[in-house]
Amino acid sequence: MTPEAAEDARNKLTETGPSVAVAFMINPENYFEVITSLVDTFCRENDLACIYVTASVPAATMINALDSLEIDRKHVKFIDCISYATMQLSGDTDAITYVEGPAMLEYIILRVEYLFRKANKRKTLVIIDSVNAMAMHNDTRMLSEFIQILMSALKGREAYPVLLALGDQLRPEVKEMIGLVSDQVISLGPRPSV
Repeated sequence: MTPEAAEDARNKLTETGPSVAVAFMINPENYFEVITSLVDTFCRENDLACIYVTASVPAATMINALDSLEIDRKHVKFIDCISYATMQLSGDTDAITYVEGPAMLEYIILRVEYLFRKANKRKTLVIIDSVNAMAMHNDTRMLSEFIQILMSALKGREAYPVLLALGDQLRPEVKEMIGLVSDQVISLGPRPSV
């Protein structure tokens, strides 16, 4: 793991500010570190709510990981797109909203909108995790349209919209689509040693 990747992600979001759609291409060894850094440190430093859309790891698993690290997650609401299909529903309905699957793109937008209103005008970090998983369940054109609509709505609300992807595992057409729908695409990895 490289702590630089998590620090670089926070610094880039601070530099760009709200209303800029940022896609982070992350190496698998840095993935969880970047997520926890955004959900914990970045949100705490900027007094942000967090809406975390997960299509790859069940929300209950993420909650357990955050709890084991003693990360305060009262500000985090999850939209879980994977547990319904795998029948791993958790009873924590205050923190988790379920969508039947990653192909239910319209419902994901509606859930984000609902949670945004519940955040009560508080600035919000919205994380889509992960584009890789969404691309497995959706046509690239449909996924592109979904991301464009969602990013436009979030930018209009001065949110911090973030897409996460394992860059080296993306199909070329999905990688190209991410470049088109994001304001900035940033590769996070180890810094070159001097």
